Amino acid sequence: MDPGTHSPPGWGVGCKGLLISLVRKDKIQKIVSENGLPIGLLAAPFHMLNVLVACGELPFRAVNLSALSLPPYRCPYGLPAIDSGDTVVVSYLWLREQCRRGIEVISQILTPLRQRFRRILGFDHSAPFFPALPNDYISEMDVVLKTGGIYRDLELYQFLVGTLTSDGNWSEKREPGPERFTSTNLRRCCTNNQS
Repeated sequence: MDPGTHSPPGWGVGCKGLLISLVRKDKIQKIVSENGLPIGLLAAPFHMLNVLVACGELPFRAVNLSALSLPPYRCPYGLPAIDSGDTVVVSYLWLREQCRRGIEVISQILTPLRQRFRRILGFDHSAPFFPALPNDYISEMDVVLKTGGIYRDLELYQFLVGTLTSDGNWSEKREPGPERFTSTNLRRCCTNNQS
């Protein structure tokens, strides 16, 4: 990893708008395969994902979940479906929706997806700097695109800071945070503003 960035080796984030154009192509490989393989997408409608899909430059496809004994996935973008592939993008809002339905996210979704896709990209589009995805979900992903930004000092994620505080504390490590994140998982998080 380059000093000062948090993008795992071989990954880039940023579409020829958001997901590809903001990466340093000399240092970070594109998230899409060089051969243009389709990218699976499991998402609830969200404005940033709307832009990614609408730009039409990434070969997104819905994911057929029928083999996983899950309720059918109704892709909000009307994309054709694939059963497996190289990369799947899974949005936080879609995972939260499944959890509310009583579905065990890791054993019923993420683990089976790992058997069908080589890479799992989490899309954490919550506004605060703090990850919305729990640590155990991140453990099942290769990279998490964190749209709200990333602290350079990853240790800050172990404390109540930023929008989680009522006093505007953005940098003091005073009170332990609501969840512990492993350093490995924090290094999986990156932002579309990193270059």
